[in-house]
Amino acid sequence: TVTPNAGNCPGAPFQVNITINPTPDILDINEFSCSGVPFNISPSSGIIPNGTTYDWNVPTYGPDLSGGSSNSNQNTIFGQLISNTNTDQIANYSVIPTSSLGCEGESFDIQMTIHPMPIVQDINEIYCGNDNIVILPLDNSPSEIIPNNILFGWTVTNVDPGLTSYSELNNQPNFNQNITNNTNIIQSIQYNLIPTTPYGCVGNNFFIDIDIKPIPTTDPVSNQTWCALYNTNTVSFSGNIVGTTYNWTNDNPSIGLSSVGIGDIISFMSINNSQIVQVATINITPTFNGCTGINTQYNYSIQPLPISNFAIPALGCTDVALPIINNAQFANQYDWYFDGSFNTSALNPSIIIQDTGSYV
Repeated sequence: TVTPNAGNCPGAPFQVNITINPTPDILDINEFSCSGVPFNISPSSGIIPNGTTYDWNVPTYGPDLSGGSSNSNQNTIFGQLISNTNTDQIANYSVIPTSSLGCEGESFDIQMTIHPMPIVQDINEIYCGNDNIVILPLDNSPSEIIPNNILFGWTVTNVDPGLTSYSELNNQPNFNQNITNNTNIIQSIQYNLIPTTPYGCVGNNFFIDIDIKPIPTTDPVSNQTWCALYNTNTVSFSGNIVGTTYNWTNDNPSIGLSSVGIGDIISFMSINNSQIVQVATINITPTFNGCTGINTQYNYSIQPLPISNFAIPALGCTDVALPIINNAQFANQYDWYFDGSFNTSALNPSIIIQDTGSYV
């Protein structure tokens, strides 16, 4: 209430009403966005009168960020920033708020953390059918941006009918597959991948095209058993792919075959200089077009030559059986000749002499 006075003459009192409009007072803000993704910020902490608008200049940031512009008289703070690297980048905005009644508040800061957005180029690879395939793209910013702890999900978009064992997965730290080629020719498969960062920044899809080479095999080879000094059978290797190279090893060269070789094994004279059976295991490894197949094996068993060793009494009587003591080794068949004529094939025979005399 105001009473006016003119000298000693007071006037009639009157009322003066003063309206105090609020001035914006907004707290600093920390926000996050993915590279290239528009953001829009509505302040919510502090004194924010209805209808408050915002003015800001171009944000400040380092050399790996681009984008952002100044603006005025806006209801929210918005923008779009692009990072050219695989690490977080910071942009700072200084914002002046003004109420709808023209009350300008103190400036406040917005710190924008820009998370990197994955950028992955298409990939073409060639593998063997038994390879454990692991692909993790490498960062080559700015053309290829691979943030730390990136995850991949993928689907199969095209596949040749001879391939099996492939799979579709999500949230994988790398691309990983183990694909079987069931044919004897190259088969192809294509994957569509989407990269995602731990902060939910989803990059554009990219493709991985893989050619899967066939795996060579070796047809079974029969074991061979021979007596020493006999020639073995020639072994001609074959398999599922014409042109396969067959590398082999021999763990017992004493049988007359070298310890290593390539290709077919021609007939050789078997050797056994011992008194026991010599067994040699041949290990075959097929290779074709840079791919190695599963090893297969077969054996040579080389029997030692028989050793004759028997005894017969030096003296005997006619018409009385004389026993022959057989101590021969490594023999499984016996032909006994008495005085030049065949007598028996028994293991431990005996003979009866009807006439006196000397005999061999």
